[in-house]
Amino acid sequence: MSFLKSDLEYHRAEHHRRKEIFYSDLEKYIQSSKYVYSESKAERNFVYPYNLTRAVEVPNLEKQTKELFRKVAKITHPDVDKEEKHTQKFIKAKQALEQGDWFTMYEIGQQFDTDIPNISGSHIKWLKQEITMTEEVIKNITSTFEWVYSNEGANKQQLLTTYCIMTCDTKE
Repeated sequence: MSFLKSDLEYHRAEHHRRKEIFYSDLEKYIQSSKYVYSESKAERNFVYPYNLTRAVEVPNLEKQTKELFRKVAKITHPDVDKEEKHTQKFIKAKQALEQGDWFTMYEIGQQFDTDIPNISGSHIKWLKQEITMTEEVIKNITSTFEWVYSNEGANKQQLLTTYCIMTCDTKE
């Protein structure tokens, strides 16, 4: 799971970079074409690659995440420990709390030998689901127009035209 989370961070950052390139080129393409962007058409034809729905719910997972955060914060909060690496762990733990990311909170808690509740079968099911969902998000990212457009050997003209057909109306 740790590897997958790092892989997802890479793909998100790379996707952001590729989106900037794609949309810059798309803007130029639209200006010199018969197309005009239609937000409503784009909304109908595209799915945001990061959205997935959880199927497995773990009782008290949110509560456990909050409890772990409190334990981690007692050790890493900048008011308690001025060490930069602890401050970074505190920030990461706070983000995990905000995102309901029990696994990251669990990992941080382990690094500081925090008393962590026993892992149940429900936690294992949740972790398996997280792995599947993370793999799916990465797959979704790498199949976006923005991603494919920046691949070596991509037919950029065809991708821009196809994208416009799906997201644009024709100028009158």
